[in-house]
Amino acid sequence: PKETNISVILKIESEFLIIIVKDDGVGIQEEIKNHIFDRYYKGNSVAKKGSGLGLHISNQFIEAHGGNIKLEKDVETGTSLRICLPL
Repeated sequence: PKETNISVILKIESEFLIIIVKDDGVGIQEEIKNHIFDRYYKGNSVAKKGSGLGLHISNQFIEAHGGNIKLEKDVETGTSLRICLPL
């Protein structure tokens, strides 16, 4: 929703750039957590907008550069993704 806040945190840990993207939306349901990086996966979103490729392509791009992306925390009022890239 338009009222959702999104924050981005950048930090350096050892020899890695860490990017954390957080929102205060509705969170990710337990049954879809293992599929959010799958190609064409849209979950059971009411809106069903998009192609279902965004997180898949992001994951492929990040891994190709020696990094990783993961769901860091998922609480009832938001989601946090952690991206780790070597410097």
